[in-house]
Amino acid sequence: MKSICLALLLCFITSFCAVAEKLAAYDDIPLHWRTEIIPFPLHFAPQIKLRGVEELVFAPGMYQPKRADFFSYAFTWIIKPTEIDESLMHTYLRQYYQGLYQAVAKDNPRSDMVKVTISEAKTDRFYRGHIDWVEPFVSHQPQTLYFQASKTHCSNSKQTRWHFMVSPQPKSHAVWTDLNALTLAQC
Repeated sequence: MKSICLALLLCFITSFCAVAEKLAAYDDIPLHWRTEIIPFPLHFAPQIKLRGVEELVFAPGMYQPKRADFFSYAFTWIIKPTEIDESLMHTYLRQYYQGLYQAVAKDNPRSDMVKVTISEAKTDRFYRGHIDWVEPFVSHQPQTLYFQASKTHCSNSKQTRWHFMVSPQPKSHAVWTDLNALTLAQC
């Protein structure tokens, strides 16, 4: 009985700590959403030559395939000012998801698992599109992820912030309301 109580306490503390992590790019993370901070170079995609950090915010159903918010999340690259044109964004997203796939699917690493399509580009400040890949964490099934990325330049801190929202749900789905409701912090 004591070991069960201890295990539950550790799970609670671990969950609380994951939520309590302070992010620079987001204010007021919703209850039950999880966060993570990863420094560049990203361990799963070291070929992305950026300097800074990636902050991630995961929907509660991120790793639960039966949930509507499965694999729905937001992330921000807080980086030294860098121009990322459409071609470079395409390359970075392909390297990002290819690296993520290969890091997780170690038993079945393939180099052809990711196809990025940018369907809308507004100068170098906004991109929208989709990513076709095989989801390696839970379902191991082909998946289309819809994304949008927008840039904010923070002149006071001399940073560029690329804010991404990603979900396999179409833009008309309610999960996008939740993603859009994430409050971005002021620079």
